[in-house]
Amino acid sequence: MFGAQLHPSITIGTDRETAAALEKMGARHRDAAVTEAVVDVENRLVTTPCYMSAKTISQVAEGAQNAVDELLKLVDQSTATTA
Repeated sequence: MFGAQLHPSITIGTDRETAAALEKMGARHRDAAVTEAVVDVENRLVTTPCYMSAKTISQVAEGAQNAVDELLKLVDQSTATTA
């Protein structure tokens, strides 16, 4: 149960059943469009539903790129606070 202590804010898109299962494990699910990324700054996590919800490879690419961009922002923030 990854979320039992961290209670991460994550996404798998808009699938209610899967979201409910994640919330049972302690996560906080946030609905997101296929190309969006959800950032949990406190737990330093970035998630995207692109692999679950995409209808085209370009949607997967856009969602993955958005997640990478958000991850790089977290790294930059972390570096700035530890420097």
